[in-house]
Amino acid sequence: MIEKNQTASSGSETVLTHDKALSIFQSAVADALDESRRKGVPIPVEIDGKTKYELPDGSIADSDPWLGKDTAPQGWYERWGIAPPQ
Repeated sequence: MIEKNQTASSGSETVLTHDKALSIFQSAVADALDESRRKGVPIPVEIDGKTKYELPDGSIADSDPWLGKDTAPQGWYERWGIAPPQ
């Protein structure tokens, strides 16, 4: 059970508070983003209401370098010095 009000008695021994759930979700998202960065996946970010892409070196590109595909273009991993997935 997720309890937003941490002081309320829920009648349950185990209560997942709103803050604890939020902390778990934020940690999971941060871990997933870190893994994507390590694997060289461009990460979509919103800047000034426009979608841009964070590249493996931290720079920002205006357009999707993978052209909407699920796989990297040829030479992508070599360019960034990342071992391609097996």
